[in-house]
Amino acid sequence: PGKAPAQPQGSAADRPTTTTMQQRWAFTVEKASSGAARALEAELLRRKDARFKAVVQPDLPAANTWQGLLQKGLQGSKAGGTRSTSTSTSTSGGKRREDLCGADVVQTVGVNLRTRRELGSYLHQKVTECRDRYGCDGEDGDDDEGTTRMRALLCVSGGHPARRLPFLGGRAGILADSADLLREASRCRDTLGSLALGRESLSPGDPFELWCVENPLQAFDGGRLARKLEAGGTKGGTPP
Repeated sequence: PGKAPAQPQGSAADRPTTTTMQQRWAFTVEKASSGAARALEAELLRRKDARFKAVVQPDLPAANTWQGLLQKGLQGSKAGGTRSTSTSTSTSGGKRREDLCGADVVQTVGVNLRTRRELGSYLHQKVTECRDRYGCDGEDGDDDEGTTRMRALLCVSGGHPARRLPFLGGRAGILADSADLLREASRCRDTLGSLALGRESLSPGDPFELWCVENPLQAFDGGRLARKLEAGGTKGGTPP
């Protein structure tokens, strides 16, 4: 699990509530993709001490290494000409809803190979996808206890290997980075938050935050983290 800022827990019987994003310390669970990991995810979210306050929905590149990209390309070539016949399960209202035991959702938005001009539309795309996937649109009523809501966006540069090329990635590259993404998200925060929470507009009491990360596997760089906070980040977390 990753860890992001929130406050000490209350009663051991408490379940996650809609104010969790306003707390100082919180533990989060990254959304699992495999069956075994999903079982562990559900177990963590159902803990009686409500220690895990949010589920982080990933936004991953096709691969994070050149070898991985090559393998993806070869797999795509072998599967050329075939069509997927897979289907997804939906609720009676036409929307797929996953039970997160009342935990909030944090949607990751990765820049990867996007330029600065593409960030605004991509932010709106990811908020809409997450809202539709988890039913975080306010259609089921007010923010009652146990109701899942999208409370934050986690803005990251992404792990696509092309970002390591000097002329593409880095502060001098032509691709955007997490600071650019945070600036754009901060500029249109009210619009994104209204879309995420199903509101006409955000009020001061509506928590909708912009998270950034500090990679614990790298040497700590206070300047790097400061740039993200100055760009609009409201909380910093350590990725899983």
